[in-house]
Formats: sequence, C-alpha cells, structure tokens
Amino acid sequence: MFVPNFNPSSHSAPPRCLPFSFHCLLPYVLLILIALLTVAPGTLSDDNVLPVPVRTLKEENWKEMLEGEWLVKFYAPWCPACQSLVPVWQRLSDRSTQLGITVADVDVTENAALSGRFFVTALPTIYHVKDGVFRQYLHSRTEQDLFNFVIDKRWKGVEPLTWYQSPTAFHMAALGLFFQFSVEVRNLHTTITTDYAIPVWGSYLIIAVATILVGLALGLFFVCLCDAVCPRRVSGKPAADGLDSDEAAGDVINDDESDVHDDRDTGDDSSGAGPRAETGAGAGAGASEAARRRNIPH
Repeated sequence: MFVPNFNPSSHSAPPRCLPFSFHCLLPYVLLILIALLTVAPGTLSDDNVLPVPVRTLKEENWKEMLEGEWLVKFYAPWCPACQSLVPVWQRLSDRSTQLGITVADVDVTENAALSGRFFVTALPTIYHVKDGVFRQYLHSRTEQDLFNFVIDKRWKGVEPLTWYQSPTAFHMAALGLFFQFSVEVRNLHTTITTDYAIPVWGSYLIIAVATILVGLALGLFFVCLCDAVCPRRVSGKPAADGLDSDEAAGDVINDDESDVHDDRDTGDDSSGAGPRAETGAGAGAGASEAARRRNIPH
C-alpha cells in the first residue's frame, strides 16, 4: 500500500492568538457592544425611572405650596386639553427630583373655592410658585419647554401676580367662596331637575324665589343688628322742660303784641294830635317791654 510521504514541515500550524491580539479581543468587544446596545438604553430610558406620584392639592392643604418651588396644574377630568397633558405632567413629576421642585395638580370640579382663589378662567391653567410668589405659565405645554422653564429659571422673566391678585389675599378668598356658592347652586339645579323631575323653568323659579327670601331675611337681620348696636335717641325730661319754657315765652310775647294792638286801637278812636302822640309813645314802650322780655337787645 502506497503511503505518501508526510512532511510535517510542509503543513503550517494554525495561527496562535498572541496576548492583546485584535483577533482574540474581537469577540469580547462585540459582546460588550451588544450589552451596551441592549442594556444601557433601557437603563437610561424613562421606563426605568422610579415614578414619582403627582401631588394632589385641595382646599385643606393648598398652603403647602407657599414653601419651596412648585408647578401646579388646574384641570378638569372632562377637559380634552387636560387629558392630553396628563402623561407630560407625570413625566415631569418623575423628573421633579432632578428639577428640585414639586409637581402638583388641582381638580377644579372638586375644589371650586380653590379655583376661585386662583381665579382660574381657562383649563388647563399652570402656576409656578416659588416661596409664596405666584407666576402664571403661559407658554408651550410640552415636556421640554416646561423642563427648560424650571431648570433655566426662565420664570424670572415672568411678572409675578400683584398683591390684589395673590391667592393669599382676603378678597381672593371671598371670591373663592362665591365660586363655591355658584357650584352649589348648579348642583341644586341638577338635583331639582333630575331627582324631582321638575322642569327647568320651575327650577329657575324656585331658585329665584329662594334668592329673594334669603335677601329679605338678610336685610331684616342687618336692620335689627343696626338698631341693637346704634339705638335711636328717645326724648327725655330736660327736652320737655325746654319745650315748656319756649311755649311760655311764646305766650308772653303774644300777650305783649296784643297789648300793643290794643293801644293802637285806643289811639285811633281818640281825636286830636295830643292823644295820637301819647298813643305812639305807649306803643313804643310796649314794644320795648316785649323786646326786654324776649331778651333781645333793643
């Protein structure tokens, strides 16, 4: 059997991997790249960020926003624009630790008095609060714009609310009560028309009559209160004595005038110049006496 000559030197041995050779490190580099592409993006994505719940503010705890930095959103569940802002607001709350703020919201359907205190006339309404200073956010409501508004301190370029617009003012609290009263009236109208099947015009009539009766009752109450606090003065005995003195003085004056008229009549009945002169003198004396009695200088 023919066996070919085998010369080991004619066949080259497989190449060896030298230390730190590129061929040996290439598989490890590929594994590291695959790990970075699959693990790292997921670690840095928002899905793996620990969620931070949005703080809910109500009439009882709204004064918490007077300390620190806050972003507060006023919304209503039925508002489409408010619904589209929900995921943005949640992601902003997740980044609140990075921003150093507290993200909160207020449901105006359950906190009408609070919406009146902040004079919310459009939804959604966003306020930035820094240590009790209120500024209304009127720019784009994207996540990046809201993030930059806080992180770049762009709120410093927004004019804060004046003292008479501040929610902490007394008259703004009174305005909040009016908002709450309007909501109660609306709920009463809904109850009358829905639960008791009364027509709409009947509900309006009932509310109008009730408003008039309440107004009359309040007016009567305030009148009685004013009479109790500031009673009217009643004429006493000194005033009556003074009135009697005036009447007595009037009687004296009337008697003197009647005497003067009598003297004049006597002078007219007599004849001659002498009696007439005497009558004139008597009239002058009577007038002087009347003036003296009246304590009037003659």
